[in-house]
Amino acid sequence: MQLLAPQYGPVPALYQQKLNFIATGVERQVLVALKIDTSGIKLRALLPTGQSLYSIEYDGQTLSKQNLANVELPADEILAMLQFALWPSSILDETYNASEHWLIEETEKYRLLSYNGKRKLRVDFVSQNTIHLTNYSHQYEVNVETLEYKKL
Repeated sequence: MQLLAPQYGPVPALYQQKLNFIATGVERQVLVALKIDTSGIKLRALLPTGQSLYSIEYDGQTLSKQNLANVELPADEILAMLQFALWPSSILDETYNASEHWLIEETEKYRLLSYNGKRKLRVDFVSQNTIHLTNYSHQYEVNVETLEYKKL
C-alpha cells in the first residue's frame, strides 16, 4: 500500500470515526480523529476510554508516527487503506496503474486493489457513513463508521 499525497485528496475535512479492527478472531475498537487538508494528514487513534494510542502525521513526503501506548496497531497501513477509500479514483489510477503490476477494480459499492493478480485490499462502501476494509495480505478487517464529518 502506498501513502498518497494530501494535496490530491478529498475536500479538506475533519473526520471522527470508530474503527473496529478484527484479526485472528480478536476485535479491537479505537476512535480516530482524522484531519485531511492540502498541507497534510493527521491521524490520532484513541481507546474508547480516551487514552491516546497512536499519532501519525504525513505531509506527502515525511511520515512521523508515535506509538503512545505500546499497542501493536498497523496505523500507517490503516492510513493508506483509508486513503484508498477516500481519495478520488483519478488519483488512485495515476498512483497504482502507473505500474503494470497493480490493478484497481471499482464500482459504486466497492474498490478492489490487486497486485500481480493477488487481492491486496477491498473497500466496501456499506452506507454513507460506513465502510468495510479487508486487508488480504495481512488477513484483517476494519469496519469504519464515521461519527462526525466536518468540512474545513
